[in-house]
Amino acid sequence: GAGGGNSVIPESVRSIGEKAFSSSAICSIRIPASVTQIERTAFLHCRLCSSIEVAPGNPVYDSRGGCNAIIETATGTLVKGCGMTVFPVGVGKIGDYAFCGMTMPANYCIPEGVSSIGSHAFTGCNFRSLLLPESLREIGSSAFTFCRHLENVEMKSSNISIGSMAFNYCYSLLSVRLPHHTTYANSLIFQYSPYQEIHDREYGKP
Repeated sequence: GAGGGNSVIPESVRSIGEKAFSSSAICSIRIPASVTQIERTAFLHCRLCSSIEVAPGNPVYDSRGGCNAIIETATGTLVKGCGMTVFPVGVGKIGDYAFCGMTMPANYCIPEGVSSIGSHAFTGCNFRSLLLPESLREIGSSAFTFCRHLENVEMKSSNISIGSMAFNYCYSLLSVRLPHHTTYANSLIFQYSPYQEIHDREYGKP
């Protein structure tokens, strides 16, 4: 069930299931050392959350350097973050649903070193502008859907692959700076966003 504002996950818990804390009023997430499995939708839309910490000694996850995120240690995947997350060096992948529905800074910059953004990673986030790094090669399906306030996206990479519906329902999106080499999963990348029309006029249909 959904936890309240200061839910404590007990030490004996081994797994946190699908949507366990989805849309809850939880302000901080503390993962005990006993938890070795966190489902990707466990913490969706936790808008009030500004603090994330994994207990020392957890064999699967860590919050290296007080990064305010849950990192899967073996793969360097950021599996859960919030608006206060500071990306540690060595994190190359943002996992599926990692920031889904979280409260984020208006002008957001994903740092160099990140090469892949998972599906639904930033669905429903409240950015206005987004800067994506040169290191980025892949944006997953629905990664930025329903980012209703997003106006401007700049991709610094020279070569990127964009998944289906990546920017659908971005109702304010008017400007996207695309890499020279952009590969699209299909034509449903900017659907229901005002940029779709601009893109088709400038580049032709994806």
